[in-house]
Amino acid sequence: MTEIVHRLVGYDANTERIAFQRDIPVAKLELAKRIARVSAWDDPDAVGSYPLSKMEAYDIAGIIGATLPSEGMYFFLEPFATMPARRAALPGGEGGAEASSASPRSPPPGVSPRRNGSRPS
Repeated sequence: MTEIVHRLVGYDANTERIAFQRDIPVAKLELAKRIARVSAWDDPDAVGSYPLSKMEAYDIAGIIGATLPSEGMYFFLEPFATMPARRAALPGGEGGAEASSASPRSPPPGVSPRRNGSRPS
């Protein structure tokens, strides 16, 4: 069974790739949802992707103890599906900053990376 984890996600403005992400602890999620103006009526589980102003991103980073990169990013509050056994096996156990700071370009274990945009054979 999968579970949903919410993250503060930063996309590089030039490449539009994920360049920053930090899990939002369940205990801080309600406050993060209020900061991001998630409607409790329309989207109570926050399954949508919510664009954040720079100030909102800094506010959410502050409540989760994260430091944002200084420039060149667009920030969102986003849900991600995870496998509970996989999350527990990651460094940091509950998918904290250590688990979510892995490079988005790194393939999962056992998956060969693509080179120069080529398709796997």
